[in-house]
Amino acid sequence: MSTLKVNTITTVDGTGNIVVSRPLSGSGASLTSLPAANLTGTLPAISGANLTGVTATPADNSITLAKLAPGTDGNLITYDASGDPAHVATGTAGHVLTSGGAGVAPTFAANTHTPTNNSVGLAQLAPGTDGNIITFDASGDPAYVATGTAGHVLTSGGAGVAPTFAANTHTPADNSVGLAQLAAGTDGNLITYDASGDPAHVATGTAGHVLTSAGAGAPPTFAVNTHTPADNSVTLAKMAAGTDGNIISYDASGDPVAIATGTDGQVLTSAGAGAPPAFEDAAGGGGGPTVVSTTLSNGASSYTFSSLPSGITRMQLWFYEVSLSGTDELLVQFGDSGGIETSNYTTASGRIMVYNGTSSAISNNGGFIIRLFEAAGDWSGVYNFWKMAAYWVGAHSGYQASTSSATTGGGNKAGLGTLTQIKIRPSGSNTFTVAGSFVSKIDLLYWQD
Repeated sequence: MSTLKVNTITTVDGTGNIVVSRPLSGSGASLTSLPAANLTGTLPAISGANLTGVTATPADNSITLAKLAPGTDGNLITYDASGDPAHVATGTAGHVLTSGGAGVAPTFAANTHTPTNNSVGLAQLAPGTDGNIITFDASGDPAYVATGTAGHVLTSGGAGVAPTFAANTHTPADNSVGLAQLAAGTDGNLITYDASGDPAHVATGTAGHVLTSAGAGAPPTFAVNTHTPADNSVTLAKMAAGTDGNIISYDASGDPVAIATGTDGQVLTSAGAGAPPAFEDAAGGGGGPTVVSTTLSNGASSYTFSSLPSGITRMQLWFYEVSLSGTDELLVQFGDSGGIETSNYTTASGRIMVYNGTSSAISNNGGFIIRLFEAAGDWSGVYNFWKMAAYWVGAHSGYQASTSSATTGGGNKAGLGTLTQIKIRPSGSNTFTVAGSFVSKIDLLYWQD
């Protein structure tokens, strides 16, 4: 084997490459400063224990987790501005990895990401208070609007102020409020306005009452109808129902009053000023008088016509063959509901005897007197009475058979109520006498004009 010992191997002109066609072997301990750029071809396996200045590049996909040096829990690996690997600190829970831009390592920071349109649903919103709604404050930050009181409405606070729930002072548009929009109320109430202009209820009122104005500044009320109908506006159909046959008059206070129907044949009779008329039995004028007859009994002390109807305005008492047991006079006395009256009469009576011209007279204030002054005188005649305002005025005339005397007289009675009875009696203690088959009678005739 030949050995070549040289100090330098170079090409003829000092350029180009030296090509070794056969492998070189032996120790390479003395090989230093080999320029990598001039090493070409396939290098044989060599020991690099003594190689210096050689930078090793791992093969792709050859670095596993096990080959990485230990680090801090949660840190990430990035590259710094020099291109060297660097740690990204773990950051605060909820923070997101945020780019610092070119030449700056990223960091964990609060998420300021703006979601894309229509990407945030209810599930992405943080929990809040029941009934709150979301608005924006003067800084533009989201803020809650407190739930408010039931019935309140969301009301704008104007620019720069968050809205709030408040009482609804909204004025609806014309013709926009229907029955469905009105709050529930009391059956039959009406709506009006009070003195402050606020809506107010008018209470339902009593059946039959009418809505009556209280004038300016006061709400109307339901009240009794005091309306005066226009002239000729009240027809029969508008009148309240009444009793069959009643008629309408006016009482002493001027109020309408119903006059009771009365009985068949009765006529409407005036009761004078201050009292309504009444239906009563027909009196004279339109027909004959009412006649009440009596036959006297021997020994009777008096006779009374009782239960006389109201409304009598004139009367006649007819006497036939009336005799007394002594020399008393004959008295006619009136009575009302309080009984027979024995005072307030102003009367007188006289007689004149035909055969000798002798006359006598007598007065009395206890009744209408008729001069007899003769036992068994058999007097026949008539006493006429008229009602004149508050007085009863009377006059009589007759004939006494036993003395052939003519009798006349008269008088008046004041202070009597409604006439209900007439009593005829002797002026003293005598009684009526009827001898044998004689008949003695008294008839009462009265008119209710």
